[in-house]
Amino acid sequence: MRLVVFLSHTASRTGAPLILLHLLRAARTRFDCRLVLGEDGPLGSSFRAAVPTLVLPAHHDDGPDARPRKTLLAWLDRASLVYANSAFSHDLLKGVSLKCPLLSHVHELEMGLANRTVRVPCAGEQRFIAVSEAVRSNLIHQHAISPQAVTVSYGFAPPASGEPGPGVESLALAGTGRRPHIVGSIGTLWPYKGPDLFVALCQQVLADLGADPATPRFVWVGGAHEGPEWQKLSALIRDAGISGSIRLIPEVADVRPFLRQFDVFVSTAREDPFPLVVLEAAREGKPIVTFDSGGAVEFVGSTAGVVVHRYDIPQMSRQVTALLRDPGRRARYGAVAMARVRSRFGAEAGVARLVQLIDDLM
Repeated sequence: MRLVVFLSHTASRTGAPLILLHLLRAARTRFDCRLVLGEDGPLGSSFRAAVPTLVLPAHHDDGPDARPRKTLLAWLDRASLVYANSAFSHDLLKGVSLKCPLLSHVHELEMGLANRTVRVPCAGEQRFIAVSEAVRSNLIHQHAISPQAVTVSYGFAPPASGEPGPGVESLALAGTGRRPHIVGSIGTLWPYKGPDLFVALCQQVLADLGADPATPRFVWVGGAHEGPEWQKLSALIRDAGISGSIRLIPEVADVRPFLRQFDVFVSTAREDPFPLVVLEAAREGKPIVTFDSGGAVEFVGSTAGVVVHRYDIPQMSRQVTALLRDPGRRARYGAVAMARVRSRFGAEAGVARLVQLIDDLM
């Protein structure tokens, strides 16, 4: 079998590594697959169960133990193709002269590509997979990549692993059993995901509604509990005086129990190439409100939710408030979103496209 070496900068429970995990499970039936990780993480054990996996220290060319570096070089010397699952993973190739083609799966827009190496010297051809038309356009216009070298292959909703387990907390108001409307988002607390803008949206909606008894609750799921970003966001919430209206919930393995309690899913990301959580929200039939600052707009369009001019919090507040007051419109958007993700963004078809792109370049 032909050897394909996959590279990933992380094993975090985020979009790019999740897609890679499902790709590896399919690709191992066609190719001899090896994986090199820049750092371990929550998906590390799943990666190791799927294919032989090497974790390369950040300074892999230093220190007394050079075995990981030697293993990497041995794999690369035999490889028929290298698959870099993000531009971040190009860092693992520093100081290496590739003898084979390189397929770079780009999950980043310009904020993520700042000071990153997009082109990598290799004896074979380097081609690119872009997760959205927005990413493809950025590669062509900001990094002078030939249009013929870039193929768009949208992300896909990771397969749901059975029904969520019992015991997930309700987002009803404590002590009352009353369920308010829930405006929710899911993601890491990295600045480009816009958690601070989510707080600003909460403030704006509360100001717009005033004393309305139907005031919603805001819930953000994701991020490391008590980490520095968490502490910073918690302080922002306290200083804004809205601690009673917004909740932070740490990263969970299965977001579906929370998604199912949301009435509206919002993405306040400053830049997001093609957020998989939007597909997960769509799979649960949720209307989506997003900025026009990334690939989500390519999924949402005008029929699965509302697209707002980038960073316009007052406009986003008006749209969210209008949706909360119109259950029929929420249901229509949610039904379109669910149908769209099922028909066009399934995991089986998405993985098959990626496997074919690998095969075509070898």
